[in-house]
Amino acid sequence: MIIYITRHGQPLVPGTASDGADPDYPPGDPPLSDLGREQARRLGQRLKADGFAGRIYASPYRRTTETAHVIAGVLDTVIWPEPAIREYTGPNITNFQGATLDALRSQFPRIAPEAVLPHPWWTLEQETTDEHKQRPAVEARVRAFLEPLAADGGEDILLVGHGASCHAAIRYGLRLVTDQPEWPPVVGWNCALTALRLPSPAKFILLGDTAHLEPHQVTSNRRTAAELLAERNACSNSILWSRRSPAGRETAEDGRLQTDDVLRGRLR
Repeated sequence: MIIYITRHGQPLVPGTASDGADPDYPPGDPPLSDLGREQARRLGQRLKADGFAGRIYASPYRRTTETAHVIAGVLDTVIWPEPAIREYTGPNITNFQGATLDALRSQFPRIAPEAVLPHPWWTLEQETTDEHKQRPAVEARVRAFLEPLAADGGEDILLVGHGASCHAAIRYGLRLVTDQPEWPPVVGWNCALTALRLPSPAKFILLGDTAHLEPHQVTSNRRTAAELLAERNACSNSILWSRRSPAGRETAEDGRLQTDDVLRGRLR
């Protein structure tokens, strides 16, 4: 069994969205940008070339459902809404209203006919008051969703989530792979691909890989890869790679985030 993990495609960014919502933690539910749809299409083509034929689970937000819908169109399959991989609820989310299953079906007809979705599928109860301490609540619900699937060891799956839920899924895998669950600082690129092979011994095949995207198509919502890497590397105490990853790959000499490291997540 392989668990594939991806973050949604780029949503409409400030200045183009009608409500001017922040795409990182929007109070609303924006669609994808044109680039976001192209990112999703390219990911679908990659999965098709790799022979993916499993079930696609998507957070019920519009940007994740649309990403999954584009991928499913390439693969000629259906998608399944899954609230466990929804965005985390932080201080900026105070009046969110999510779509019903019928409303989602009207926009995204590739939702499986058998799919069910409780309403409301979100909560306004704050999962954190600090965006940097969001892990425990999100990880708990993502882990509760993944553990039965992993124990069953059935078909491959693709999770289409958000920065927080994707990182939670990756950390779930890291705890199976290594005693260093803080490794590595995976940048949440839109439509990057992570792949975790189960069962024991668990192994990451891909980690935040963007080989299916052109360099200028790699984004973390409103920021390009070049902008984000420059910002992080300019900071004191920037996030660094471990000197040696659990996969045994040496990192850059100074340990800083390097374009080849974070855009080409193939593990050897």
